[in-house]
Amino acid sequence: MLSALFEGRSKVVDLGHPSRIGRVDESTGLWTWFGGRTRTGAAVNETSAMRVTALFCAVKIISETVAQLPLTLLRDRGPAGRETARKHPLWRVLHSRANPEQTAYDFRELVTGWAALRGNGYAEIETDGAGRVVALWPLPPNRVRPQRSAEQKLIYEVTLPDGNTVILPAGRVLHLRGFSTGGLMGFSLIEHFRETIGLALATEDYGASFFGNGSRPGGVLLHPGELKEKTRENLKRKWDEMHQGLENAHRVAILEEGMKWEQIGVNNDDAQFLQSREFQIGEFARILRIPPHMLADLRRATFSNIEQQALEFVQQTLMPWLVRFEQRFDLSLLTDAETAEGYYTKFRVQGLLRGDNASRQSFYHTLLQDGVISPDEVRELEDLNPQPDGIGNIYYRPLSLGQIGPGAPEAHPHRDRGRRGALDSISP
Repeated sequence: MLSALFEGRSKVVDLGHPSRIGRVDESTGLWTWFGGRTRTGAAVNETSAMRVTALFCAVKIISETVAQLPLTLLRDRGPAGRETARKHPLWRVLHSRANPEQTAYDFRELVTGWAALRGNGYAEIETDGAGRVVALWPLPPNRVRPQRSAEQKLIYEVTLPDGNTVILPAGRVLHLRGFSTGGLMGFSLIEHFRETIGLALATEDYGASFFGNGSRPGGVLLHPGELKEKTRENLKRKWDEMHQGLENAHRVAILEEGMKWEQIGVNNDDAQFLQSREFQIGEFARILRIPPHMLADLRRATFSNIEQQALEFVQQTLMPWLVRFEQRFDLSLLTDAETAEGYYTKFRVQGLLRGDNASRQSFYHTLLQDGVISPDEVRELEDLNPQPDGIGNIYYRPLSLGQIGPGAPEAHPHRDRGRRGALDSISP
């Protein structure tokens, strides 16, 4: 497959990312899988949809946030605790380099953006002779079609640059699905909200045309007599030259031979132009579950609710994407034996949830006081090295708390040593 991907005979256009089949024939254009005109007359495809600033911003927020979070490969060792599996071959692919041409950040940003916008993000899984994953190569969604084989097994039909197709088994493809009702493919935002995107594009084009015509709605020139064809064309041309474009705005027109100007368009106030533009921000915030203030809509934002909305973004918007990634990585990149040995992937979101300094201090103080975490674990959460000689690996408990009765456990020497140290510091 590697040689076939690079040996396309037709002229190709680089899509700007290092996917091995991320090139399409120039004759077919870029991203025309769901292209088509809407009722407003605006053509909606992936390229035109990303001209909508609210949609572009929402997709960018999700993809960049997923890409920037630390992704680790862990191993659960039971009573011995869990450890970071840095020596596992998959660690480098997930943490630093997805393939020889892309960082892990670049890969996750691209695939997440595809999944958020088109409902599906694909990547080919490259393995070595021992069956270990050594690289992930993004596959453009408009080149991949999942389907069922005659044996009802999931397969992926991939179109190559030369027009030929190859079939990849499900084990060779990492498929990140968005929301789906059938389970085979995720919903494409471009397809299902084409009219909403088309309305936003039409509103933007209308605004550009409005200002390009001197900030005036359309109208007609009324002439009392009959004009010859050549005279009519000359009059229209001279009128456009005098009054079209921002540089000709507010110029004075001189009408001769009894001509009159009559407005036939609707002004922006009557058309609720600004209200429509503001409503469209809320539309895309609702579709992708982005807090409006993150799309620069601060009309209802206050200092007291923005922090809460930021937490809701992590919990209600970001977490579903992170869980999708984690479970898909575990299913597609780890073998059954590795899963049985306790290997699993995990995003670290503590940095997004920890709040300001005062909130973090109060949070850590409570956990330390109740013996939930040790000082070294707090230092790890703050990206600090542990204290020397293991003195930070101690769990404390308030002196006023303790279990009483016949079933009370015996004193723990290591824990009591920490408690005695605390008593000594306050005793005369």
